[in-house]
Amino acid sequence: MNRLEELFELYKLMKEPLEDIPLEDIFVETNLEGKEKVNLPKEKIEKELNKDFKIPEKPEVGDVIEITPSIDGLPLLFVVWDINPEVGEVRLVPLSEFYQFATPDDVLVKILSPNEELKDLDLYRKVYIAQPKLFIWFPLSWFSQILPDRVVLKVGKIPLGKIQEIWEVYKGWRKGAGKIRGGIKKEFKKEEARRYGTLQAMVLKEMEETQKINALLKEFKAQRKLAKAADQETTSGWNENLMWRYYPEKGLLVIEPRPDFVGRLGKIFLELEDKIIELWNGILFPRITLPINPENFIGDIFKTNLRLQLLD
Repeated sequence: MNRLEELFELYKLMKEPLEDIPLEDIFVETNLEGKEKVNLPKEKIEKELNKDFKIPEKPEVGDVIEITPSIDGLPLLFVVWDINPEVGEVRLVPLSEFYQFATPDDVLVKILSPNEELKDLDLYRKVYIAQPKLFIWFPLSWFSQILPDRVVLKVGKIPLGKIQEIWEVYKGWRKGAGKIRGGIKKEFKKEEARRYGTLQAMVLKEMEETQKINALLKEFKAQRKLAKAADQETTSGWNENLMWRYYPEKGLLVIEPRPDFVGRLGKIFLELEDKIIELWNGILFPRITLPINPENFIGDIFKTNLRLQLLD
């Protein structure tokens, strides 16, 4: 077994089969008293890194982001490669620390640290391969909230000259240059493609769920024929189980369950006269963010009809 084969075996050992990892095992841990609580990635990371990594409001070309928790045992690092406001899309190119598997359709990069104090972290000492062939995309308007059970962190940048190099390599690959016709490097690319394909599928599923919620709200609003002015009067509210606030300029609904409910299973829904519109079903995080289009938001209905029910 040569060095590349040994490294590939190590790469596979560091990952667990995605389909075998229950979602609950990733996000819930048991404390010393035997009680379950949510392992909050955002709070944990901010504490460990003294808030040097931030949650980006808007992406910029060249930003390096990390999506955490990972979907397997390896970091999920990406560089923002392209932003297309016309179609509302952000293209992300995966970064892998296994640079030994670099092929002609990759670009070698190093991540620039956000400040001098962090430059000696392993994150900034390693060489990564940017893999434009395996790019995925996020919706621009939901960039930092598209996966409610994960956090998007900005951890650095790469030079814009490298972005141009990624473009050139990508265009060359599209023309047929640099194709790999077998061997261990091709097997690595297949594994990586499966990994990022899984993440893209998660994004698409979340978009589908959000579109369903918005469609139901739009239908309900049309049936009620609510006046637009009345819809926007209320942008926050609370009841015994939760607090909520709506940000019309961002199109985001933020729901905060009561603290003793955090980490438990529950569902959040609008209880209407003739239907239930489910907004969330799963582990209750301290802060749940959902994209709701301003034209579909009905403030007074949320104020009186938003409910939280425990399921455990």
